[in-house]
Amino acid sequence: MTCPAGSIIHIENFVLRDGSSKNKFFIVLANTDDNTLTLLSMTTSNQSGAYFKFDDVEIKHGAIKDLTGKTFMYCIPKGLVVGINNNYKFSKDTFFLAQYSFSELNCEQMHKYNVKILDEISKEELNNLVYTLYSSPYIKKNFKQKLEFILTALNS
Repeated sequence: MTCPAGSIIHIENFVLRDGSSKNKFFIVLANTDDNTLTLLSMTTSNQSGAYFKFDDVEIKHGAIKDLTGKTFMYCIPKGLVVGINNNYKFSKDTFFLAQYSFSELNCEQMHKYNVKILDEISKEELNNLVYTLYSSPYIKKNFKQKLEFILTALNS
C-alpha cells in the first residue's frame, strides 16, 4: 500500500521497538520516488507519561519546548480539525516527538499491516510539523537529512 505524503493513517497492531504491538496513528512524511520506502511520524497521546510530564510543558498547537527551552515535539490539540478532505481531528492531544517519532517501512512491511488512510493533513500543517522536528536538537542526524529534503520539496 502506498500512502501519499501528508496522509493521516491508522495502523492496527503496529509492532513497536520493544516488540509489543499497539494500534497507532501516523502522519506520512514522505515516500521514496519508487515507493519502496515510506517515512512515517508516529503519534503519541503520552497517556502513560513515558515521554514527558504534562506539568512540565504548555500544551498548545505547534512546537513545544522542554524545560531547557529546546524544541522537542510538535502538538496537535484534540478537536483541532487538521484533515482537509474529511475534517479529521484527533480525539486526544497528539504529540510527535523529535527523538522517537520516526518509522521507516518498506512495501513488504506496509502490506503486513492493516493500514487505513483517514484523511490528508494540510500542506501548511505538514510543513510546520516537519520543520519543528527538523529544527529540534534532539533529532538524529540521518532523519535530519531526510527532513531537509522533505522541507525543500514542500517549499519549492
